[in-house]
Amino acid sequence: MKERETQMDVLRGIGIILIVLGHAAFPYTHFLYLFHLIIFFILAGYFFKEEYVKDKVCLKKFIMLKIKRLYVPFVIGNIICVLLNNVFINCNLYDNINHNYFTVKDIIVNIIKIILFRGNTEMLGATWFLPILFFISIIYALIEFAIRNYKKKTREYIQIILSIIFLGIGYVLIQKNINLLGIQIFTCYIFFNFGRNFNKYKIKSNNVINCIKFVISFVILVILNKYGDIELAKNEYTNILYYITVSIAGWYFVYELAYFISKNNKITKILQYIGQNTMPILILHFIAFKVINIIGVLILNQDKSLIARFPVAFKNNYIWIIYTILGIILPLYLNELSKYVKKRREKDEIRSSNSNL
Repeated sequence: MKERETQMDVLRGIGIILIVLGHAAFPYTHFLYLFHLIIFFILAGYFFKEEYVKDKVCLKKFIMLKIKRLYVPFVIGNIICVLLNNVFINCNLYDNINHNYFTVKDIIVNIIKIILFRGNTEMLGATWFLPILFFISIIYALIEFAIRNYKKKTREYIQIILSIIFLGIGYVLIQKNINLLGIQIFTCYIFFNFGRNFNKYKIKSNNVINCIKFVISFVILVILNKYGDIELAKNEYTNILYYITVSIAGWYFVYELAYFISKNNKITKILQYIGQNTMPILILHFIAFKVINIIGVLILNQDKSLIARFPVAFKNNYIWIIYTILGIILPLYLNELSKYVKKRREKDEIRSSNSNL
């Protein structure tokens, strides 16, 4: 595999670990929230290619790919959680204060909302941004398809202007407390476009330059961490300039970190594997947290109501390390187990069909 592809897999791995850390009562969660989700919007733009929109057939393939990779996991995962809602309450995974038992009507209504990208479940709460990423990818592709016959520079200027307009619209809506569902489509579109241009115009640097960029971006983040907040899910930003600065600094920080880590074969292989399996971790890490909650309640002889605490029940000492490790390992294990079962089933079906010949 090319070094560049390896670095980006490592970057994905770092990104998903930061998401899990951010939910695991990590002491420096405020710092992570400055940039950890924006990484995935930039990554999506980074891998966008002109060939996706060269004709209607390619555009359709791109849209179907996004449906398969973003829409389907979101919908299936959240529908399963809706169907298990009452079971979760009975097993103390959900409390009966913030969660109600679902009737058949409730189940149908919630499933429809999920299918329409109008909501998600607590257990899969980390998937909230997948609809945003899905719509930004589709909108970007449709615009690129519409302007595909323009000159390269003209297309780039159009996307830059649209990115700024979208950001402005989103910010004005937030300032006026018009908190529309999916407003992050406006405020995050600019980072998808940034990722696209970053890939097109990236300059290969030596270790010294990369180290300088890493240090500068880290220092910027550390300083600005004291003067503002970013809460993407709640549409909370100190201001536009702060939002853009910490997001770009965060990208360079993680990008250069991935560059140096990719020089170490052992660590690279681990992070590369994690980076190639981000979706299972995103979907299942809250479930892994519940396992730790259950174990902690049993060992410490605590009240069962603690199990339902979200996202974690225990925040003392270094318990966040255990949450983070299991939040990554358990989803990966379940993913590999699923692959194994699928392969066994396929082999059994082939064996069965051959025996009937």
